[in-house]
Amino acid sequence: MTDFYKYVRSIPNFPHPENLYRDLTPLFQDPIAFQHLTDILRDKYRRKKIDKIIGIDTIGTTIGSALAYSIGAGFVPFLKNAVFPTGSSNTHFTTEFSTGILSVYPDSVRIGERILIQGSVLATGATSAAAVRLADSIGGIVTGLSFIAELTYLAGRKQLLPYNVDALLTFRDQKPYF
Repeated sequence: MTDFYKYVRSIPNFPHPENLYRDLTPLFQDPIAFQHLTDILRDKYRRKKIDKIIGIDTIGTTIGSALAYSIGAGFVPFLKNAVFPTGSSNTHFTTEFSTGILSVYPDSVRIGERILIQGSVLATGATSAAAVRLADSIGGIVTGLSFIAELTYLAGRKQLLPYNVDALLTFRDQKPYF
C-alpha cells in the first residue's frame, strides 16, 4: 500500500502567514503513486452509476480525467476564472483567501446525468459548494464528492451536506507531516 502522506508537501505561511499549505503535486510526479491513487479511486467508484466526473481546477481535473477514463465515464473540467469562446455557465465563490468564478461550458452535462465531483483538497468547502451549485444549474445530479485530502479542522464537509463526501487523506491540524 502506498503511503500517500509522504507525497504531500507542507508549505508554511502560504498563501498567508499562519497557514500551512498542502501541496499534492509530488503525488502526480511519481508514476507508481499516481497509478495507485487512480486504481484506488477506480475501485471505489467503478460500480457506482456515474455518467460524468467533474474535476475542479488543476488537481481536480488531473485526477478527475484519469478517474473518468478508468471507469468509462465522461469528464468535464470546472475551471476557476476561465473564459470560454462560446460562452459559459458560471457561479461565484468566496474562500478564506479569495473570491472567484467557477465556469463550464453549459452543454457539458445533459439533464439528469449522474455526477461525481473530484477535487484536490477539501478545506472550507466554498469552492466545492460552488461546483455543486454549478453542476445542478446545468442539469446534473450530484451523487457525491471525492477529494484526495481533507483539512478536517476547517469543517468543509458542513458546506456539502447532504452529499456523500470521501477523502483519501485526512489532516486534523496544521502540523507538517514528515
